[in-house]
Amino acid sequence: MTMFVGPLFLVGMPRSGTKLLRTIINNHSAISILEVETEFLPYWALHWDRFGDLSKWRNFLLFYGRVQNSPYMVLHHSEVGPPIEARTWYESCRDFSAAGVFEALVRHDAGVPFGADVIWGDKSPSYVRSLPLMKQLYPQARVVHITRDVRDYCLSLNKALAKDMSRAAQRWADDIKSAQRTGQRLGHDYLEVRYEDLIADPSSVAGRICAFVGRDFQPTMTTLAKPAEQPFEALGGAGSGLRIILGDNTNKWRSELDRRTLMRIETIAFETLRQCNYPITIATGQRRLSAPSLAARQVLDGLHLFRSYRRFDRLTTLRFFWNAFLIASPSLEIS
Repeated sequence: MTMFVGPLFLVGMPRSGTKLLRTIINNHSAISILEVETEFLPYWALHWDRFGDLSKWRNFLLFYGRVQNSPYMVLHHSEVGPPIEARTWYESCRDFSAAGVFEALVRHDAGVPFGADVIWGDKSPSYVRSLPLMKQLYPQARVVHITRDVRDYCLSLNKALAKDMSRAAQRWADDIKSAQRTGQRLGHDYLEVRYEDLIADPSSVAGRICAFVGRDFQPTMTTLAKPAEQPFEALGGAGSGLRIILGDNTNKWRSELDRRTLMRIETIAFETLRQCNYPITIATGQRRLSAPSLAARQVLDGLHLFRSYRRFDRLTTLRFFWNAFLIASPSLEIS
């Protein structure tokens, strides 16, 4: 049997432990997941013909210039270092399809050259909505999907980014249900783990993931040398030195959600909660948000997110969110 060397995609709803999961997996000596989320591959794949024949250097150079303001490149420059040079990227491509250009970039930035027995991969939470496309691009791909109780998910999202909890609950219900349906078709190439299990018994979950990708478990995987989240939601030892994973970062919703909000979240996510075997406390059935209500809440969420974003100056922030909007809009091009 051929050894699996990637790609490995880590997906899940935001604030569901994807960063913690990546940190643990990256502690394995034979796995390298990008430190910055790409998030652009579905857009590339669906609009690849707009970039022209990238095997021609002039076209590739134009493409390279167009993607420099993408969220991935901006964050990579800020958090990791200067992005890949155009010539290096071009010469690293085995082919110039969306999958080939993407693989060349990820292998370079993850430090996994072609021919290495190291698994390369990407943690992009939004790919939870694009699993069939990921599998079409990379038939050999494997997916680890991490889920979290919708009530703690909504609470964490609201605390961190002031997101509307009703909209968050509906997105959680829809995206998880869709991913699980795709996972059934992917069979042995799909693994679902729970955030609650990850922090309660990280070694056990890490061992399952190692078996899933065909590698031996390494005990050092669950010892963290740096925080996986800010603030250190699931970590202990926030001072200098090593950090450990706390096993009690669950069920915060029981003390922090009022009854009305709890009822609303459970009612919106009722069917998926039941499907995932999470306990339902007060809801008795499902009632989804209307399309106009969802749209209005989405606009407010965008405003709150923009106001809370403080990593860059205002011009860079505007460019960042404009590109993020373009990536999410199938009718528009990256500029």
